Amino acid sequence: FWILGVHVGWTLAWQRVSGEQTHSPLDVGTRAFVLGITVLMAIDRRFHRERGERLRFLQDLQQRETSKQVFSLLEYMMPFHVIGPMLKNPDVPIAEHVDRVSIMFIV
Repeated sequence: FWILGVHVGWTLAWQRVSGEQTHSPLDVGTRAFVLGITVLMAIDRRFHRERGERLRFLQDLQQRETSKQVFSLLEYMMPFHVIGPMLKNPDVPIAEHVDRVSIMFIV
C-alpha cells in the first residue's frame, strides 16, 4: 500500500509546491481508490498463480515417486529390458523375435 501513499503524497506535495489545484480532493481519492483496487487484484492474481505452480510441483513429485515404486515392482516381475517399452507404450504388445525362440510377455 506504499504505492497509494506515494501517489497521494506526491499529489499533495505538488499542489503545495506549485500552488495550483490540479486535482480536486475527490479526484485524488478516486484515483487512489482505483489504484488500490488494482494493486489488490494484482496481489490476488499472483497469489493464485503461485499456489497453482506449487500444486503442480507437488503433483509432479508425487508422480515421480509413484513411477519409481511401479518401476521397482515391475523389476521383480519381468526382465529389465521389457519394462521401459511397456511403460512408454502400454497398449502396444511387447514382442521380440529371436532366431531360435520367441517370447512374449502378456501383462
